[in-house]
Amino acid sequence: QAARDELAALEIEIRDAVRNKQIDGLLAKATRFLELNPRHETILKLHEQLLQRQQKSDRRARIQELRAGIQTATTAEEKLPLVEQYLELQPDDEQAQQLAQNLRQQRNADVDSWATDFTVAVKEVGLDRTRESAPPPLPAPQFEPLRRARSDRHSHIPRKSKLAAIVLAFFFGTFGVHNFYLGERTLGLWQLFLTCVGVLLLCILIGLIPLLFVTVWVLVDIVNLAIGNKRDALNRALV
Repeated sequence: QAARDELAALEIEIRDAVRNKQIDGLLAKATRFLELNPRHETILKLHEQLLQRQQKSDRRARIQELRAGIQTATTAEEKLPLVEQYLELQPDDEQAQQLAQNLRQQRNADVDSWATDFTVAVKEVGLDRTRESAPPPLPAPQFEPLRRARSDRHSHIPRKSKLAAIVLAFFFGTFGVHNFYLGERTLGLWQLFLTCVGVLLLCILIGLIPLLFVTVWVLVDIVNLAIGNKRDALNRALV
């Protein structure tokens, strides 16, 4: 019964306020009314309108506050955040956009000037010791002794024949025999694997792809063997 009496009183107060255009306190009354009766369509519409009005009023007040802050600020560091907040509320204000751009340029110029002054001060007090403190360059690594040591370690192993490698590649290259002969087991296994896969899948024509790939690979190996670009597994030239 108390809730009903409160609803009736609130409804009368809201109607009188709307009729007399008394906006102050009306939003609070409409909010309280909807807490008691949230399905009242007329009060719901009125509440939405009051909320929009309140938001507009708050927005105008914030804009006025930012304008006053911009006018009272004395440095670019103080003005720029206020101008950026103002542009969030008034993005089409061309004067504010130009002011923000000028403030950013002024701030960057101040930073550059400060950096220049700081560098000069550092040099004057003798703190610029970059050249003196830089460590001497490291000597270039010497790989020649390593190559000689490796060559001496495998000197007892006879070198592979270029002619033999070419013959093996020409007749049995798709099986990787020439790479096995040169000690390149991984390459030989790959060529052997691709050849086997190609032969097994040849019945459905897909096997032509790996067989063609291996054939081109072997031809490239033959050319490299002939011109001396291909070496054995120990990186030694063929004889």
